[in-house]
Amino acid sequence: MIAHWRANLILIALTLALCSVVYPLTVLLVAQGIFSAKASGSLILGPDEKPVGSRLIAQEHKGDEWFQTRPSAASYNAAASSGSNWSANNPKLRDRAARQLGPVVRYRPALQPNTVQQDIEAWFAVRPDRCAQWAKAYPALASAWVTDGANEKAVQAWSATNPGDFFETFAATHPGSFPVVEKDTIESAASGPAIQSAFFEMWLQDNPAKANDIEPVPADAVTASGSGLDPHITVRNANSQMDRVVSAWAAKTKTGPNQVRSVVEAVLRESAFAPLAGLAGGEPLVNTLEVNLALAKQFGVR
Repeated sequence: MIAHWRANLILIALTLALCSVVYPLTVLLVAQGIFSAKASGSLILGPDEKPVGSRLIAQEHKGDEWFQTRPSAASYNAAASSGSNWSANNPKLRDRAARQLGPVVRYRPALQPNTVQQDIEAWFAVRPDRCAQWAKAYPALASAWVTDGANEKAVQAWSATNPGDFFETFAATHPGSFPVVEKDTIESAASGPAIQSAFFEMWLQDNPAKANDIEPVPADAVTASGSGLDPHITVRNANSQMDRVVSAWAAKTKTGPNQVRSVVEAVLRESAFAPLAGLAGGEPLVNTLEVNLALAKQFGVR
């Protein structure tokens, strides 16, 4: 009996030593010795040599001078990696894409005298009750707007002094405008990104012929990745953002747009790569964080 206990105890000790000490230590030493950067999270260092992110995880870039990454159903939270799981016929999915498109889509060159955004705002201004009309046409989206965590407190404060349907009371109080929330307070907007985002879909439904005049938009500009954290965008997507990025840097650095464009295009060329060295085909990609850091370095911004 004692011999059996001794054999079992030795086996347990060896198993623990091999599986809990030797194997993890070997993996750690090999990973840190050969793949140190990847084992440490593929971190990217900023100008001050401090980590600013990982080349594997997308993050939000605020400001017109930066290339924007793909939308994220996880709000770029690495601990909540997920897709939206919205089906193709879910109005929320179409609305999210439309809101992405509204402020950025363009007509094909020389096909329209105005911009898409100017046409949306002009169409919006024709009817003072456009806000209430939108709420009736898209009840699911209107309900989602009212109950959104970012808007809920402001809506409750509004409803306390304006009883009734929120969008109807807002349209009656602020005709010709759409609600926006600023510091938990309901404000009104008659132009700008809020109108362009919310009403692009409705405007396009009223003006279907305009769709043929709009330049195609890369799919990755309006669709989230399966994880919600893909840091890469196609070069085609980056080129579609080029005018905005160039204009912002030209204004920020007081430099000619043509000179700025040359710098930005060079950064994109140097950063572009093909997945799996091009063996699997597909469009060339760039990492948004790496590209934006390269732009900051080129233009002397910390």
